[in-house]
Amino acid sequence: MGNLIKIILTTICLVAIYPTEQVECKERSSKKLQILHKTHRRSYKRAYTKKDFEILMRCVSSESGSCYSDAYRVAQVILNRSEYMDKSITEVVYQKKQFSGIGTRLWNSKDKKHMSKIRAVCRNVIKGRIPRELKLKKNILYFMNPKTAQGSWAAKMRKVKPVVVSVNNHHYYEHKSKYRDWE
Repeated sequence: MGNLIKIILTTICLVAIYPTEQVECKERSSKKLQILHKTHRRSYKRAYTKKDFEILMRCVSSESGSCYSDAYRVAQVILNRSEYMDKSITEVVYQKKQFSGIGTRLWNSKDKKHMSKIRAVCRNVIKGRIPRELKLKKNILYFMNPKTAQGSWAAKMRKVKPVVVSVNNHHYYEHKSKYRDWE
């Protein structure tokens, strides 16, 4: 008889603790998650899929080459664009005429040592573990190598003063807009 009373009391406690309207609770919790998602977006705490991470690694590898300081900066630029445009990494990378490294030998690199370093760089940037001297502002959305860049966009960018010039001759540029407060 003692076990039956314990079971009944446990059931009553569970009913009192957990609401019976589960649908309403799910809606409330999803709204809370959406609010949390928005508050953490500016610090690269966004949820990225495995495909996004793979595309980020490939793009960073192809655009930065073997210069790991540029790898940190290129990854930051891609994530800054992703947040600024409110698009996934895959959507940002595959936009027309954005990244010239797509499909190159470094895009499809089979070098395990190089790709493990790029993987570590991308993981560190997403988690916000960026060396102080390589950290970029959130409004730096563009980069190019003026020695290799071609086209009208490159000609316009050559007239703009870069914010950062790397050892590998990459130039990094700010996006001048009303969003200067998220630097």
